[in-house]
Amino acid sequence: MITLPVEPRLDHLESSTTTTQVDPEVIVGSVENQHTRRRLRLVNNLHDIGLDLDIDLPIIAMIGSQSSGKSSLIHAISGVPLPKAPGEACTRCSVECRLMRGDTWLCRVFLRRVPTSGAASLSELSKEPFGDDITDRVSVEERVLRAQLAILNPKLSAETFLDNNVIFGAPTELSFSSSIVCLEITGPEYSDISFIDLPGLIRNVGTSGNRENIQLIENLAASYISKPNCIILMTITCETDFANQGAYELARTYDPQGLHTVGVLTKPDRSQDTAHRKWVRFIDGDTEPLRRGWYCVKLHDTESQTPQPSLAEAREQEEQWFNKAFVWQGLPQQSRSHLGAKKLVQHLEEILSDLISTAVPDLSQQIQELEEKTARQLELLGKPPSEDSIGDINSLVDRLVNDIKDGMERRGRGSGNLLYLIEDEAVKLKKELRETCPEFRAWRKDSDNKEKIPEIPLPEFLLEDGPLANTGTRNIIYLDDVVDQGARSSPRGLPDGGQREVAEEYLRSFTSKWDGPTKQFVNGAIGLLKGFIQRKIDAQCGHFSYGGLPNHFWGAIDVHLKECLEKTKDATSLLLKLERSGHTRNDRYYHECKDKFLSHFKLQRGLASSDTMLRDLARLASPNATQPHSQFISQINQVKAALSKVGIQHVDTLDLAKLFQPQASDPALEDMARASAGFEVALHRFVDYVPLIVDTELVQGVCQDLADILRKSLRLSEPNAAERCSELLREPFEVREDRERLKQKLRRLALATEELTNFWSL
Repeated sequence: MITLPVEPRLDHLESSTTTTQVDPEVIVGSVENQHTRRRLRLVNNLHDIGLDLDIDLPIIAMIGSQSSGKSSLIHAISGVPLPKAPGEACTRCSVECRLMRGDTWLCRVFLRRVPTSGAASLSELSKEPFGDDITDRVSVEERVLRAQLAILNPKLSAETFLDNNVIFGAPTELSFSSSIVCLEITGPEYSDISFIDLPGLIRNVGTSGNRENIQLIENLAASYISKPNCIILMTITCETDFANQGAYELARTYDPQGLHTVGVLTKPDRSQDTAHRKWVRFIDGDTEPLRRGWYCVKLHDTESQTPQPSLAEAREQEEQWFNKAFVWQGLPQQSRSHLGAKKLVQHLEEILSDLISTAVPDLSQQIQELEEKTARQLELLGKPPSEDSIGDINSLVDRLVNDIKDGMERRGRGSGNLLYLIEDEAVKLKKELRETCPEFRAWRKDSDNKEKIPEIPLPEFLLEDGPLANTGTRNIIYLDDVVDQGARSSPRGLPDGGQREVAEEYLRSFTSKWDGPTKQFVNGAIGLLKGFIQRKIDAQCGHFSYGGLPNHFWGAIDVHLKECLEKTKDATSLLLKLERSGHTRNDRYYHECKDKFLSHFKLQRGLASSDTMLRDLARLASPNATQPHSQFISQINQVKAALSKVGIQHVDTLDLAKLFQPQASDPALEDMARASAGFEVALHRFVDYVPLIVDTELVQGVCQDLADILRKSLRLSEPNAAERCSELLREPFEVREDRERLKQKLRRLALATEELTNFWSL
């Protein structure tokens, strides 16, 4: 047996009428336009679908402090009593009243459950009928009370609370709920209007109450009134000081300019006569003005034991009271139009009708945009695993491997393109290796800093990758160092090395510095490759991380990567070893470089010895330098012309330095030139092969047989492969919940589209 928490007070009204001949003064509202009524019913249907969870739909929400007269106001508007318990928070979930014109009075009660967390099935978002149709008003209050209990006890079947054995007194699972008791009331005295009554705001709960309920009720109210398309129907009781009522403060929080708030003063008959003028100032707009205005209603006493008046009698009694009360009867006509429940409902109808008229034309576009956004969100969650877990795993392997291979194609120099990222690292490698070349100075160490040696342009090929490092970071080798090294050398070496291996020894000392930059390049490439593959794994199967599939795939690929890395390191180590030999068959490029270096060093030597001709040649070769005497320029041009006549074409100015008489230090300059030329040959060869090795052994190597490696790691041929694959593909509860939520959202939007199509087709 179930017991109810609150003993209800059942007010007895007149039996329902079945006649369609109703006094116009009794009719609730005045809107007769059929298209307006259709728009209101469309919005009601969209609420039933649950579209208000996704789109801001027009609605009237009634807020007010506990015992502010909200239930009595609903009673006055609809003639339907709601549960009342003086001094208690009797309304613990929202109650929606939909009044519709009909030939016979009839009330249907529905439960509209709103999920507080997690996905909800479509049935949870649809109206759930609660009991049979009600044909007499007396039964409504108890049915609403029972419906509220069904909502506050969601673990129990709603039918449990329709049982006659249910009694009052038992605690409920929930203190309050955002789900809704929906009343659809038809009758000849109604026009069409809908509004929702929210639980009364409370300031304290006493020593035995739950203080969390204070914020819970405010949050529930805020979920409605914070939306732009919500008309806030704010009730303020005249029997309590205005400053002590939280409804106005809450309304101002979400409607600070009072643009869509309608104020309703209740229970004016319970305030002292001297206080009436204070409340009149609200109606006149002198106190706390609202754009939608203030109204005052005098409600019949629903707590009295005397028989309740009919709706017509209540209207007449209300009007008589305002006509007799001195302060209220003397109001100007404009202010008097704000007195009484009938005038209030007419005003609400007009506001709601205008709001719906504005909102409906844009709904189709909003729904379409929301459908597209929701579909994209659903796509991002990925496809859920099917019953064929092995087939799903195989498909994922193929997609992942193809995605990795596609990402290694040169499709465009995007910021995330792996090959271009590695190529950028290769450019850095070449720059770092070039910085290891020495700085030969073709003068003796003891002559350094004794006189300023003019700057001599370096060979152009040395500057193709930008300027070299500051001399402070490079090894300086003077002419006398090379001479001394030659005296200690033995035969073997480069093509023109003769019996000396000075250049080879220097070259080996240069290339021995390549180990560090090379390892750094390889490590950088493997880091980029790992990051690239991990991103691909996340993109393809990141939503299966709960089951460990991304970690499993990465583990198998990482083992394969380490094998490829070892091959890469072995190949680059061999290349480094070969470069220390100083050997080359690229004779032509070697000799071209050597000749340019030799001219450069001879010019250095001459300038260091204050040779005026060499200085003039250097100045003549530099367009930015002060040019030598015109006679010298003329003589040099004559020499070039003479050489041209005998077939020696395109002689550079600095090349003329080769024609000078041999000197004792020429062999040392030759060694400088040979070592420098050998460095250039080795550098160009090395910076070609190292990236090629990385691309072949590492980048392309990791794709070799990758699909087979992944499938082998999954042990798909073993008996329990299907169970193991299912576990790897297992999604977290949150993902399954999000997917179901998005699917339900798409269904709601589809139903809403159908409703709109039907609306516009009529």
